[in-house]
Amino acid sequence: MSLFGIDPNQALNQADYKAEIDGLRAIAVLSVVIFHLSETFLPGGFVGVDVFFVISGYLISKHILSDVTASRFSFKSFYLKRARRILPALYGVILFTVLLGIFLLVPEDIKSTARSALAAIFYKANYHFARDIDYFAPITRELPLLHLWSLSVEEQFYFIFPIVLVLMAKPKAFRENYKKYLIGLLILIFLTSVVSAEYGLDQKSLRKWTFYSLTSRASELLVGAFLAVGNIKIQKKIWAEILAAFGLGTLILSLFLINQQLRFPGLIALIPCISTACLILAHAHNKTFIGKYLTMKPMVFFGLISYSLYLYHWPLIAFLKYPTDDLTSKILQSVLIFAASVAFAYISWRHIELRFRKPTGDSANKALVKIFLIPTIVVFATMHLVVHIQSKLPYIDYDKMGKTFHYLDIEKFCHNIYKDKNCIFGDSTQAPDVFLLGDSHAGHYQPFLDEVGKAQNFSFSAVSTDGCFPLILDDRTVLENLQADPPCIEQILWASKNIQKYKTIIFAGAWTRYVDAKLFKKEIRDLYELELSKMIEKMSAQKKKVILFDQISLCPNLDRFYGQRFSVKGLFMNETEGRKNVIETCGVESDKANLHFKELVEKSGAQFVSALSDFQKQVGPMPFYEDLYLYKDGGHLNLQGSQLLGKWSGKNSDTLKNLFQKQ
Repeated sequence: MSLFGIDPNQALNQADYKAEIDGLRAIAVLSVVIFHLSETFLPGGFVGVDVFFVISGYLISKHILSDVTASRFSFKSFYLKRARRILPALYGVILFTVLLGIFLLVPEDIKSTARSALAAIFYKANYHFARDIDYFAPITRELPLLHLWSLSVEEQFYFIFPIVLVLMAKPKAFRENYKKYLIGLLILIFLTSVVSAEYGLDQKSLRKWTFYSLTSRASELLVGAFLAVGNIKIQKKIWAEILAAFGLGTLILSLFLINQQLRFPGLIALIPCISTACLILAHAHNKTFIGKYLTMKPMVFFGLISYSLYLYHWPLIAFLKYPTDDLTSKILQSVLIFAASVAFAYISWRHIELRFRKPTGDSANKALVKIFLIPTIVVFATMHLVVHIQSKLPYIDYDKMGKTFHYLDIEKFCHNIYKDKNCIFGDSTQAPDVFLLGDSHAGHYQPFLDEVGKAQNFSFSAVSTDGCFPLILDDRTVLENLQADPPCIEQILWASKNIQKYKTIIFAGAWTRYVDAKLFKKEIRDLYELELSKMIEKMSAQKKKVILFDQISLCPNLDRFYGQRFSVKGLFMNETEGRKNVIETCGVESDKANLHFKELVEKSGAQFVSALSDFQKQVGPMPFYEDLYLYKDGGHLNLQGSQLLGKWSGKNSDTLKNLFQKQ
């Protein structure tokens, strides 16, 4: 069978080439691409990565076992083959992404992309992203190298697994019953991985790590390894047909029924993995009806370019989404980006993958220098050059950008760090009788209230922590049931011990976050609202004034505006029209959340206050003032915005004068 003039057997230099595997690769990569283009059309498309894991585990284990049992395995040869297979195309997409990013991304995101690239070339991209990034969060759409996390998982597996297989063959006692002992060990590792994933999913602080980690993903790669070690042969064609039908059917169901709201990976991830294993097993020694479709020319084509298609589709999507709206309702854009992805993938496959995959006759050491060492040095040097360049682009107003993205003066204010600090602000001649507490929204109110306090002669204490429930409670068990992060639990417990001397307690938070069904299950949302109401009633009984500041207008189009304003696109944008588009969409979601919590807390005796309402009525809407940008991002004030609003409100806001007037 030839494809665009290329015979896959010859192109890949594999005598045991099976087109059905490429058909499976096609299903995997197309599922991922479709999911990234439109999550609503194929909600479980992300399990295509799990299909890749099973295929990789199967093929790698099969080749290693063949060499180990024949006593011809060489680590140098193995890693050289992996380098030829993986690195050239990987380095190509990294250079493509970072160099294009110089013109399309804001400087801070250029630097972030370069850091991601460095993590990828050292095979730790999964742990790089696990520190901060939820794979399903909207922000991931703007991270052009996020998809390399899965490649790092595979490479880590390739480093460790051959060592396990070789060491198991060393002891004479093991060598005689090699496969039996190996299967026992793999079962133990498999179960440990599944238990690890399930445990991690139950711990809020470990969920990101669980998604990206080799520890929790090893079970998926081992599903493929079991096929290779077991070497099971389906003797009767009818059973192969049934197994293939079952595998394809359950895989299709997985693509449509699994979604990002379910516990994933863990046990659920094993469904598409087992489906893939059934399809591999059915076609290992048989031809089936389903196999005819898997080996159709279009399927084989997408299978052959699947690696490069996976590499290039996401940067192209990320760059397109970076300055524009979501693609989910833009079919034409989706078609164009898919076509561009296929074109780049084909070029990469034919001119990079095939070229470098063939042995050149060089010694192993010389080949590793050419394929790994020299390109790594080039990419590494390029990343450092890019990090340097991003601070010197001639079309960027760095002063304006710096002020726009500056959230807080961490040395002065008490956000995330509050112990052993002087967290008293406002009028320093007054003893503090006001306490401000909450998440990052309480953080951005600290400079604001500092200016208000100076103007209205009061001082206050403040502590805030990212993502922390605005709440005071002395019951650690309840906080753990809320799945609060450890820093949040410590903040709330610390506040509960230090709150007694304050007469007025102010809570501030991203209220949209605490009604978001994607972030918190209903029982957690209900528990938070119950504890919030009980806390307000308790404080009211103690004659304390309880105030909740509303969430500032959430502006979903602001990040897009900044992405244009602080990149080369800023040279061509109409800022007046851009501001108008931002303002038109501000407040829709935040207004709903504010109303929900206003109705809730006022029943319990608290005041729900719109701290910026007077400014917006008398001066204008968020997030702009004259030529200044008042927000750091779509939902947070920056330092200059918080201080400017505080100075204005301290002198002109009747709402705040009435709120803080001395009793």
